Amino acid sequence: MQVMEVRARISATETAPITADGTTVVATGSAFFVHFDRFLDPRTAIRQAYCLRSETDPVESFEDCEQAVSTSPRYDPVTRTLSIYLDGNESELEPNTLYTLTLLAPRDGTDIGLRAFDQAALLETRAFQFTTGEPAEGVVDLPPPSPSCVEVRAVFSRGQCRTCHAGTEPAEGFFIPVVANELPSIVGRTAHETSLDGHADEPEARPTRFGANMPIVDAQGSAGNSYLLYKVLAAQPGRPEDLADGEIERLRSSVVVGLPMPALPDIEPLSEDDLIVLSTWISSGATCE
Repeated sequence: MQVMEVRARISATETAPITADGTTVVATGSAFFVHFDRFLDPRTAIRQAYCLRSETDPVESFEDCEQAVSTSPRYDPVTRTLSIYLDGNESELEPNTLYTLTLLAPRDGTDIGLRAFDQAALLETRAFQFTTGEPAEGVVDLPPPSPSCVEVRAVFSRGQCRTCHAGTEPAEGFFIPVVANELPSIVGRTAHETSLDGHADEPEARPTRFGANMPIVDAQGSAGNSYLLYKVLAAQPGRPEDLADGEIERLRSSVVVGLPMPALPDIEPLSEDDLIVLSTWISSGATCE
């Protein structure tokens, strides 16, 4: 698994890639967007898997990450992006300071570090240096808000979803109603195709197969632990240029068992914009107003 790019905000309206030499000047309130060539195991996309600090000494493990900036990660499987937000609405980095963002590869004998969904490790620990500029008013990145009920209903009403999950006998027994301020029935409900059934003795903290007992929509707001997104991603036509060779096939063979969605070839698949709406909705708690 490889890091394809790390982007940060350089102004109120622009983001730019961070190079490894510290020459990129980043806004003090910027989030950091790490793009991968593979789908992550979301259980590894945690604070301990990276280090953001103003020290320049090499970081080999999270134990080395002293005086780190407090952050909150969010992973989106649709764009294969780990977003790292500064904690707090008013959080900003120190101006005119050199920082290093280190993305950690797992070391021997430890689970901590970034991995793909099939446990393939990040190839190597990567460090990205940048300099902050002067504080810029209004440039503090926050996680995107939940889409409106109208937007979410519009996605679920399109052909790919409506064809199978509407009417009196919807596929897999569930219809997807979106009611303001209410969790739909798919939230927290184990996807039929991921259920271990009689194998309850399988370890739950780190199952042998990623996706075991995965919910249709994660109740804790993890888009990366929501089977609905993988089911749809496995059916997307074509392959993004920056997606690793064979990734969709790996997803279909080990996570998305059975037919991808939609199962019918003449049904128009959801667009990436539609999928981002769903991912943002899930990450925001799967409710809307």
